Amino acid sequence: MRSLLIGKAEEEQARQIMAYARNYKERFIDLVRRQNKPEASPGNNPNLVLRLFDGWKVVYTIEEQPDPLGWVVHLSVSVQARHKKEFWPHPRAIDAGILPLFNLKITDAVFVYREVFKPPIEGVIAGAVNLLFKFKK
Repeated sequence: MRSLLIGKAEEEQARQIMAYARNYKERFIDLVRRQNKPEASPGNNPNLVLRLFDGWKVVYTIEEQPDPLGWVVHLSVSVQARHKKEFWPHPRAIDAGILPLFNLKITDAVFVYREVFKPPIEGVIAGAVNLLFKFKK
């Protein structure tokens, strides 16, 4: 499993990302419009991205999904793969390390899916675990 180091600076950055995301909510129609425009991906907006030690990347957004989901917090977690066993972020690292940074619990996720990047983003990231949570205003 890849090292996951989180300190006060990362906790503060996560708070800033959440505050920014509250003012950057994305409607479903806008998600559809940018679907084939990778440059418009939230992962390219530094205000929505938390980069952690040793290749971890977390993207936090608030977005509208079709019913019955409605407004959700969308967390995308990836790690730069050094070999095939690191293709996906480790579930325990997400549950015990990443989610608490954003005041989220795995038991509250309403939808979880894995996403494979083709071609790999940044040349090395192979895939991400995406988690959706009901947005609480």
